Amino acid sequence: MPSRQEIANWFGEWLGLIVGLLLVLFGIWGYWNAKNPLVHIFAEPSLIAGVLTLTVDPFLKRRLLKEASQDIFHHLIGFALPEAIKDRIKDIVLTTKVYRHDMELTFDFLRDNREMKLDCEYRFDVTNPSSHKVPFSQLLKFEKQEQAKLRSVSCSAGRPGYGKNLQLAPDKKHDEPLVWEGPEIDIPPGKEKTKIWFRAEYSVVRQLSDVLYQHFTQPTVRLTLRIRSKPDNLKLTVSSGGTQYGNEWVYDRVFMPGDEVVLRWESVENGAGSEQMLGSEAR
Repeated sequence: MPSRQEIANWFGEWLGLIVGLLLVLFGIWGYWNAKNPLVHIFAEPSLIAGVLTLTVDPFLKRRLLKEASQDIFHHLIGFALPEAIKDRIKDIVLTTKVYRHDMELTFDFLRDNREMKLDCEYRFDVTNPSSHKVPFSQLLKFEKQEQAKLRSVSCSAGRPGYGKNLQLAPDKKHDEPLVWEGPEIDIPPGKEKTKIWFRAEYSVVRQLSDVLYQHFTQPTVRLTLRIRSKPDNLKLTVSSGGTQYGNEWVYDRVFMPGDEVVLRWESVENGAGSEQMLGSEAR
């Protein structure tokens, strides 16, 4: 169903065409047929105005609107920024159709001989700010050396069989990463107040002392990072910017595509790092 703005735009375009046609008809009738001199005087400019309204005006309006919107957008995001940065910001704004919010990341650290196994869970809601449905696909991506294993994938609006095939496959665009991509789910407009959440459980294998980068490919509002369990001699460092509540970090901010949260850990064999979980990384 078209939005009010789309209906208004459609009505405005047709109204302009109707007015232009009426002006042309009046001009033709008044110029050649009207006996009243006053009507004859107004007929010629009416004919010219009608022709311009039907031919030039629609194209001129579209061009002016396009150029004005481009210029205004660049001014809004900063006069001193290089054009490449402005274009990148504009691209993010114009291509963002949905955003994630209230994302939760939960980690369990399990030592396995000379390696560290991470059991991970995530959950997030997806909101569509537009006035029409927008498709969204759940995506998980791993490097081959992580030995990733998917345990479960789910969605509150998932169709029958959603998450049954949990096989990772090589990325079609890149040779190295392994991906799982779910079917497209239509996210209803935000005005319908319908929450659609996505969830996944998986495990990866890393080194005893290592670093994990949680990248964001979609705008994400508010993140909670939780360490549910870990060895006593594991020292953890988490990106600053969040508020720490025991073993949780709450980031009440917006993460844009390209942003990341960094989780570092170090296995201290003599136990000197016991129970240290810090949010001290400068970002």
